Amino acid sequence: MIFLAIALAALALAVLSGSFGWSAAAGMLAYAASLFLRLLRLSRLPKRHFLVVPVWGVPGLIQDRFRRARSAWFKRQRRLIRLLRRYHHSAMSVPDATVVLNRDYEIEWLNRAALNLLGLSPRDHGLRLITCCVSRAL
Repeated sequence: MIFLAIALAALALAVLSGSFGWSAAAGMLAYAASLFLRLLRLSRLPKRHFLVVPVWGVPGLIQDRFRRARSAWFKRQRRLIRLLRRYHHSAMSVPDATVVLNRDYEIEWLNRAALNLLGLSPRDHGLRLITCCVSRAL
């Protein structure tokens, strides 16, 4: 719609001025400026309004691609959360002590059996396992 209005304005300018080349260049510049302003408006939309405001043309295609990517990301997040809940539930029901460590051997997670059998406490999250065991032994 905007492109048609700009094309008609450029055609009118060409007829009035007699210079088709400069009129076409002015029309393309005006279209590029309108496209830039629509993209700027699209980038400044709050995330909650991003999916509501309809935008046409190239910004609409970008918005649609972003909407699809965001939807796929939310689906992956929900799937990951369900997987972590199942893991947490199964690890909590294991009668053996289970301690999850990160790369630096710091405690990320532990179950109830680890609290009882290893003498760890819930405050030990983030501490190195060797530090907890040595301090308990002394």
